[in-house]
Amino acid sequence: MSEIVLNREQRRKIAAIMRKFSVDEGVAAQALSAFEAYLEWKAQTNLKAHKTELSLVHPTLKFGGTLDAVLVQNRLTIGDWKTGSGSSLYVEFLLQLGAYKILYNYHFPDEIITGFHLIKFSRSEGDEPVHFSHFYFSDLKLAEEQFLLLLQCYHNDKKIKKLTK
Repeated sequence: MSEIVLNREQRRKIAAIMRKFSVDEGVAAQALSAFEAYLEWKAQTNLKAHKTELSLVHPTLKFGGTLDAVLVQNRLTIGDWKTGSGSSLYVEFLLQLGAYKILYNYHFPDEIITGFHLIKFSRSEGDEPVHFSHFYFSDLKLAEEQFLLLLQCYHNDKKIKKLTK
């Protein structure tokens, strides 16, 4: 495993940014550690950005979203970045990835999505360090189906509420 280390100039620039925003030195060191872990993962996976910050709307299903990234390494995958406390996965994360695939397939039917990368940076809590976690899913068909069911419930709820007015 190759180790990615920031050079002196990169560390200096990051330190200057953190000072500008009055980031505590302990927190800055933890953030730097998580960032270096991300760079290590990036070097190992050799994923390249195909599209980033891609805002899409599905006119028929009436929903939209902004994909963080569509990544490529011999095949296309959806990449989503999360921040928050802990390294837990939530159902909502997977539903969102399923929704993104539905959107992408609608707009780019000839570009087949073959997997999903969920990249999570956890926030520091107390003495707990900042962490970087990576989760890969080759198939989220069940999440796509669940999202569509919940979307239908949402649309039905709006119609039912109109009946009460």
